Amino acid sequence: MRERLIIALDGHDGAGKTILAAALATRLGGIAVRPFSGSIGAELLRVGANRDVEELVKIGSIAIENAVSSVPGNIPVVLDRGWMTVASFVPESAEFCSQWNTWIPTVLCWAELRITQARLAIRGDENSEPLEWHEHYLAVYLDLAKRSGSLILRTDLMDHESCIKQLVTWVMEGRVVSNSNMDRITLGSKKPSM
Repeated sequence: MRERLIIALDGHDGAGKTILAAALATRLGGIAVRPFSGSIGAELLRVGANRDVEELVKIGSIAIENAVSSVPGNIPVVLDRGWMTVASFVPESAEFCSQWNTWIPTVLCWAELRITQARLAIRGDENSEPLEWHEHYLAVYLDLAKRSGSLILRTDLMDHESCIKQLVTWVMEGRVVSNSNMDRITLGSKKPSM
């Protein structure tokens, strides 16, 4: 019996995660799920603002486990956000990775600030947060991906179809792997041990 395919597309607002997750799920014969939608997302934001690592881990883990278990059988699951979103709220000195156990193979969807702003403007979200906020989270997500060895999909350099083809290729080649080696990394450390 083959293992169930579960993958997360993560990244900052405007990176293209939601559209790409839906399209990738369709190509894989699976279902895209948003673990942090609605009240769960609001709670994650609230706890994230308080920098309560233990509560962030609890809420994030339960949300991801519930999202995966909501899809029946052996159907592939593509998560629209995952562990990187939870980790992005953690202060640099916290040891998120030693507390987190819900490692899902993850691809970071990333676009430079100018493109992010343009995409958010199209959605009507460009003025919801200050420029520095977007700069901060773009840097945090990129750092998390690099230190975890996650693949990075530059959605600002490829069109939608090319992004989907790249994702499918990475999945089929087995290049999207679990980030379970992150348990030895302290966020904010200068030299993570991998």
